[in-house]
Amino acid sequence: MASIAIGDIHGNVAALGDLLAQLEPALTSQDTVVFLGDYIDRGAQSAQVVDRILTLRRESPATVVTLKGNHEDWLLKTMRDHTYHSWLLATEAYSTIESYSPVAAEAIRAAEKQIDRNALYGGLAPLPYDLFFDTLPPTHVGFFRELRLFYQTADGIFVHAGVEAQIAGIADGTPHARDDVVTVRVGGAEFAHAAADLGEEVAGLQFKIVVVDLGHFYFASN
Repeated sequence: MASIAIGDIHGNVAALGDLLAQLEPALTSQDTVVFLGDYIDRGAQSAQVVDRILTLRRESPATVVTLKGNHEDWLLKTMRDHTYHSWLLATEAYSTIESYSPVAAEAIRAAEKQIDRNALYGGLAPLPYDLFFDTLPPTHVGFFRELRLFYQTADGIFVHAGVEAQIAGIADGTPHARDDVVTVRVGGAEFAHAAADLGEEVAGLQFKIVVVDLGHFYFASN
């Protein structure tokens, strides 16, 4: 029985395909594949990445778990609020939009150019994101909305980014804990803080930390 963690894909369906071609023949119903988030942006095939993961979930005997990364978190915030532009401005989101609809990407770019930069960065003016979101297949909308913040097994806890030493609230999704697991970065003081707390007791288990790209797996040591 294996638990397999796959980190940031960022629209690179070829790399994902190569990896899954090696994994799939050996997967059994006793195995779990945990995707750690950041499926979209940067690469040119975000839509195809989501399709490939949905196919794996449908056809593989293994359990397939999908976690939320900060890129998906920001996409969902933009879906709810068309004045929220962090996803567009900070994450190379146009590559995702183009993978679904080049026409929507062109229209949103044109609208962005018409808006004062202070209004854009201040969240004071909407953009026509509905031109993009209306092109998403219902299965993809469901995929994004159903992404999990964490996944826990008898062996440990998987998250996209990280958690503070005191992670009470992770299970019920309190805002602080939710932001930690989606956006905390591994590096500098934050990583030093996490490293100093190896052996933190969570849910009755002593945890070590294993870093996988921008994802974490907290491994039970008892």
